[in-house]
Amino acid sequence: MRIADLENKSSAVEGFGYKQLLFEPIVGGGVFTAASVPLIFYLGPVPVLILAAILTLFWGVMGVFYFGWK
Repeated sequence: MRIADLENKSSAVEGFGYKQLLFEPIVGGGVFTAASVPLIFYLGPVPVLILAAILTLFWGVMGVFYFGWK
C-alpha cells in the first residue's frame, strides 16, 4: 500500500484494514475452510458453491457501496 500511495492521500490503507478484520478470521483464519468439508458432506458441493458465491457477491457489493468503485 505504501509503495502505491507514498503520501497516504487515498483511503486504501484504512479500507484494507477494515477488510482484514472480517476476512482474515473467517476465510484466512480457517473458519470457512474448516467448515467446508462437513458442509460439502452434509449439503453437497453445489449448495456450498452457491453459498460461497452468494457470500462473495454480498461482500463485493458491500465493498463497492461502502468504499465506492475506484
